Amino acid sequence: MERTGISPNILDLYQAPASERYPVVCFDEKPVQLISERKEPIPGEPGQPERYDYEYVREGTRNLFVFFDPNAGWRHMNVTQRRTGYDFAEQMRLLVEEYCPKAHRIRLMLVNLSTHKFHWLYDLLDARRARNIAADPKGFSSSEMMPSRWLKTLRVFA
Repeated sequence: MERTGISPNILDLYQAPASERYPVVCFDEKPVQLISERKEPIPGEPGQPERYDYEYVREGTRNLFVFFDPNAGWRHMNVTQRRTGYDFAEQMRLLVEEYCPKAHRIRLMLVNLSTHKFHWLYDLLDARRARNIAADPKGFSSSEMMPSRWLKTLRVFA
């Protein structure tokens, strides 16, 4: 078998049939910079493309949280003003309670970032709800969390 750097278990999950009870959900996040043009672009002419100046005005930042199920063809994106552990916990709450309410277990793939810790759920929710999301059988187990960094290749066009 050729070494690809990707676990065969992850590849098997991507090929698994779609399931409401056991969805495969990839989660990633990406900070984006909001910019505007400092100078008006020069319109294109025949044989000459539209031209932009390299200077821009920084208008702030946002964070994109993205979920997708490669087997069901489902995706969802949330935009927040910041990236904190509380924001991550809120995304996990939305995943369990709103996006996949019929799931018995969600097979979640995410990277190991400092904010991707389930203890944030206990600060955001009451202990019973936090346990239901972070522990078996309804939520996630550490063996279900597999590395996935696909959003870094996504380009966002406004």
